Amino acid sequence: SVAVKRYNLDIRLRVHDEIVSVCAVEDGEKVLRQTIAALTELPKWATGLPLNAEGVITKRYRKS
Repeated sequence: SVAVKRYNLDIRLRVHDEIVSVCAVEDGEKVLRQTIAALTELPKWATGLPLNAEGVITKRYRKS
């Protein structure tokens, strides 16, 4: 998406409603905030759509 590109997120995996990105350990909190912001940014045509996202910081991918 445009928002993902704007934040320059290093997305490695997309599965249905999940994405996995990679970053340095010290950037984890910032990248998580940016990822949530990118995923919840509504396009103009979706005004009013209730949208939310959450995430976790882990060293390895795990199914939530």
